[in-house]
Amino acid sequence: MDIKIDTSAVQKRMDDMLAKIEHVRRYDLKNTMSDWQVQDMHRHKPFTMRWLKAFKVQTKVRPHSLYETERSARYQRREGGRIIRLAARGSRRAGPVFRAFEPKTSTRPILRTELEYRLMERMREMIQEKLTWA
Repeated sequence: MDIKIDTSAVQKRMDDMLAKIEHVRRYDLKNTMSDWQVQDMHRHKPFTMRWLKAFKVQTKVRPHSLYETERSARYQRREGGRIIRLAARGSRRAGPVFRAFEPKTSTRPILRTELEYRLMERMREMIQEKLTWA
């Protein structure tokens, strides 16, 4: 008795499943994280990295835009230089200026829970859309 089973259809379906998983891993995870930063966090140039061998995607969430960071650094250089110049001269005005100088910082958390929730929702929707086998 000789039994032959044609498994080519099953093999093709498994290969298609693996190809979809690989595509999600290589491209869609990174693109979804970048889109999340652009649309939900209003970042114009998100920094998203991926490691293909480690099956890992990471995005850097910067606390402020480049414009805000450069503007704050310029302000701090200008005011800090003023304090140093006044103190070097032995001026009595250095004390009040030094006390009035405050670095421009924010106490608001960078990544709030509603943003994390939106990212999880985006990932869930992307996976449901991309990884379906009917």
